Amino acid sequence: MPDRLLIVTTELFARGGVQRLGCETVGALAGAFRQPIDVWSFRDTDVPAAYAIPARTRTRLAAGSRLKLGSWAIERATRRCDDTLVVLMHVHVASIAVPMLLRGARAALFLLGVEVWRPLTAAERFVADRCGRLIAISRHTADRFVRANPRFKDRSIDVCPLGLPAEARSASPDVSAPDDVALMVSRMSSADTYKGHERLIRAWPSVRARAPRATLVLVGDGDDRRRLEAIAAELGVTDAVRFVGVVTDDELAAWYRRCTFFVLPSEGEGFGLVFLEAMRAGKACISGPGAPAEIVEDGVTGLVVPSRDDEALVGAVSRLFLNAELRDRFGRIGQARFRQTFTAQHFADRLRHLVLWPAAPGHAA
Repeated sequence: MPDRLLIVTTELFARGGVQRLGCETVGALAGAFRQPIDVWSFRDTDVPAAYAIPARTRTRLAAGSRLKLGSWAIERATRRCDDTLVVLMHVHVASIAVPMLLRGARAALFLLGVEVWRPLTAAERFVADRCGRLIAISRHTADRFVRANPRFKDRSIDVCPLGLPAEARSASPDVSAPDDVALMVSRMSSADTYKGHERLIRAWPSVRARAPRATLVLVGDGDDRRRLEAIAAELGVTDAVRFVGVVTDDELAAWYRRCTFFVLPSEGEGFGLVFLEAMRAGKACISGPGAPAEIVEDGVTGLVVPSRDDEALVGAVSRLFLNAELRDRFGRIGQARFRQTFTAQHFADRLRHLVLWPAAPGHAA
């Protein structure tokens, strides 16, 4: 176990999977490390009152200043860093570790998804080459990383699936919704059209032809929302496709409880925490291929639909609307699978084993 631990993350306190991973990582490692740990966040400007910083954690916020983050790294590197392990939560902050690596620090780098499915920059390669651990959040992400960066084909890449608290937030008043609701939770960004909003909206007239009461509820917002709303209007399904925007955590928990099943036909997920949220609530899931298929077991906890096969998507959605016994069985098995494999405690145990103990031979280049 290292004597000093530094976690460098892009952001902790905004909403999103990367931020949630950062918070879970800080909590998991602070709870097991024998010394106070340092946490540097690139984008955060202040700590929300609702966030309880783990005991013995020293947090520094760079407020978006890479210069400030770099100055902290150089300051740390004014002395030898042989006793320090730097945990890099995102490839975008990897270069911050360079001064400390040159002074003897060890490092572990998280591989999160699309950000590492392309060739690394020279600075990112320098850091990744010297990391004792490369930690992917799914086997799919590890494979895509190696495909884009074949220099790492002989490196051992650890896979550490993510987790969520075993229980959702306390019950809140139910949301107002029809009886037959397919729920999708995702940002609506023009840069992230792979999420599948448009594909799902365009499928809805065919879904409605088979399941006349079917309603699609889209939670999330972004710069692509107006275009998606226009597509729904053009197709004449505005009464069947409901855009609810950004919701509170309590409201989101209520939507998971209220929905008939969950669907996210994404083609580019690095993992997919939303599937865990749905499984925790006992809901069947429909996913795309890749990393989500490592969470959603096709024909057991949900249905996995091929990319760009719109008829398969219509068939899967219609099937779950029309077959209550099937979706309930998927939901029960999925909830059990979540509790057995994907809780925050499971993630913490996996992460502590990887980060706090020396890497086996063959990990470092």
